[in-house]
Amino acid sequence: MSPPAPRRILIAGASGVVGQAAVRHFEALQGWEVIGLSRRPPQGVSATHLAADLSDPACIAQIQALPPITHVVYAALYEAPGLLEGWRSAEQMQRNDTMLAHCLEGLEAHPVGHVSLLQGTKAYGAHIHPMRIPGLERRPAIPTTISTGCRKIASGRRLLGRALARRSGVPRLSSDRASERP
Repeated sequence: MSPPAPRRILIAGASGVVGQAAVRHFEALQGWEVIGLSRRPPQGVSATHLAADLSDPACIAQIQALPPITHVVYAALYEAPGLLEGWRSAEQMQRNDTMLAHCLEGLEAHPVGHVSLLQGTKAYGAHIHPMRIPGLERRPAIPTTISTGCRKIASGRRLLGRALARRSGVPRLSSDRASERP
């Protein structure tokens, strides 16, 4: 019987609150090699760290040079100063879109089988007006510029889906916990 295939997870945004929690979670599991990607190293973890700025196109080559990545947690986020001003900013939305696109482009040749894109309730406009619970993607778009950012995230999902489909024939995107998947 051959040993199970290695599982290697890239956690983009590894120095943030969610990213550090994801790094710690996967470090505690057997059978996972964890690589954290962020500009600054996450604190209190032993995972391999890739110092990269996802807004810089040079990060694409850095990601391409990694050993084969099988799973991804995307928790990277750029936030401009000011909650409302920042999340309504076209510049901020463009920068976050660029970061996601660079990460996905760097991963195109990797054998990625599972991706989790993490986002909060701002994608549903909770910072602008009260929202219905639960927040569902099938509800009408928010009538503000944040809708553009949500559409860009959906565009990133389609880009990733196309990359995965080229490799496996079936894109597998879900919100399931990566730790429960082989």
